Amino acid sequence: MIFKYSEVWKRLFHQYLNELKIGNHMKKLPSDLLREHFAKTFFDEPLPDNLRPSAVVLPILFRENQIYIVFNKRSQFVEFHKGEICFPGGGKDDSDVDLTQTALRETKEEMGIDTDSINLIGTMTPTVTRTGFAIKPYVGIIPDNYPYKPFIREVEEIIEVPISHLLNSENIRIETTLTINGLETTFSYKYDSHLIYGATARILSQFLEQLEIIFDLEDTWIYTRNA
Repeated sequence: MIFKYSEVWKRLFHQYLNELKIGNHMKKLPSDLLREHFAKTFFDEPLPDNLRPSAVVLPILFRENQIYIVFNKRSQFVEFHKGEICFPGGGKDDSDVDLTQTALRETKEEMGIDTDSINLIGTMTPTVTRTGFAIKPYVGIIPDNYPYKPFIREVEEIIEVPISHLLNSENIRIETTLTINGLETTFSYKYDSHLIYGATARILSQFLEQLEIIFDLEDTWIYTRNA
């Protein structure tokens, strides 16, 4: 019998939750594991001087034994990346003390999530865009069923995607191209009629790789056993 990666994820994640209490010992909740893992990643990595500094929040929430990632679909009124799926964020303003403030400010402006409702638990490796931005990604936990208030001029739609869908190989497209720096592999992710690609997909791939480490899911893209 063959299990897709998403089915393996659900099975292991649900098993983990069902076994939280073993004897008199309480295992750590998945949210605690995420916090502990990403707490080690807070660092102040300098961004390239020739690119515009910016920051995004990768918002996650927990619902019914599942992790969801929250995305924005950009409107047709924004200057860059019209209609693309992205994380809330943007360029650093002169009034921002640091990129942490940039990430929180932009998330509130775009999605209406109050700063005190976002628990930033860590950062990931910065990525750059073809439009000249250097993006520092922050991972943040938000409450389930949050009453979003999107800024319609910038955000056309808010999309919550379960991790199990993003880890399903049927929803992942992998392309390898030859560049001046050699072979380059890129990932994109399909969800309903949406396609997640570019810098957002690179940030997402980083996060999914970290989940594999946290929950020990390496080598489970396809799991086979005798029926």
